[in-house]
Parts: sequence; C-alpha cells; structure tokens
Amino acid sequence: VHDNFSPHLSPTDFKHGLNLIQPHIPPSPYRRIYITGGEPTLNPDIKNFVQTSIEMGYETRISTNGTASEKKYRELLELGAYLEFSFHVEFTIDKVIQRVANLVPDYKPDIITVKCMSFEDTPFAEKVQAIIPADKDIFYYPIYGRDLEHKFYFDKSEEEKEKAEARKQQNSNRR
Repeated sequence: VHDNFSPHLSPTDFKHGLNLIQPHIPPSPYRRIYITGGEPTLNPDIKNFVQTSIEMGYETRISTNGTASEKKYRELLELGAYLEFSFHVEFTIDKVIQRVANLVPDYKPDIITVKCMSFEDTPFAEKVQAIIPADKDIFYYPIYGRDLEHKFYFDKSEEEKEKAEARKQQNSNRR
C-alpha cells in the first residue's frame, strides 16, 4: 500500500525491472505481467508502464479496486491493458461498482474481470450482481473470514465434527 510519502515507482525503474526478467520469460503467449499495489492506478506513470510492457511483448493486467476515474480506466483499456477489478465488502461503494458496470458493455468480455471478495449469496455479492450487467461473469473469492456466519463455514465445521466423532468411535471399537 502506498504510504503517501514514499516515491512512486518510476518509468525507468519499471523498465529496468522488465529488462532484468526479460531473458527468463518465454516468448508470447506466456509473457504476462500483473501490475498490482496497493492501488496501482495511483501511480501517475501507470499509462507509461502499460505502454512499456506492451511494447516489450507482455500481456499487461492491472489489479485494481475500481477507485480511479472511468476516464483513466478507459485510457488504460485503449492502450491494451486488461483490468481486474476486486470488490471488497469493507470499502467498495455502489459508485465504484457502477463505474465498472459502465465499462463492461464497451469491451470484450475477457478484457475486464470482476472479482467479488465474498460468497456469491451474501448481501454484498447480491448488490454487485444487481449493478454489474447480468451477462458479465463475476468470480467469487471469500477472503479474510468476513463471511464467518456463512453456511459454508457452519457446514464445514459440522462436517469436521462428524468426522472426528467417527474417528473417535473407530478408535474405541479397536480397543
């Protein structure tokens, strides 16, 4: 996470890093780079990074939380970047989800990925589903234990208790 006082990665350092790994990466279609963060769209040189990596033959993917402007995302998409949006229940607001929903119809399906960091049947996921166009795939990644009340965890814990009880019974039958 950028700490608001350290310098951003420079285009020179970015290109230097790519030059260092270039000999170790097989040619396309295996050349893929993920630009992540913190939030990578905060870097004022993000467009330069995309141009450089594409010129060097990399499929360029940016993992973002969706908080940049729609204009910036369109510029990155037009440069040839793939965008992977991750929606988190603790800080993704409707406006951010709507921003991504506005982009979806204008680009090929594989250019934009939508990730919901939740089970698909939670209130947060249902909100994402209501805003993102229905024909767009949404991928679900329950993380951080935010959904501890979810039936998945209850079912798993009950299943584990049953297995433990069965093992205990087996061991007692052996004696």
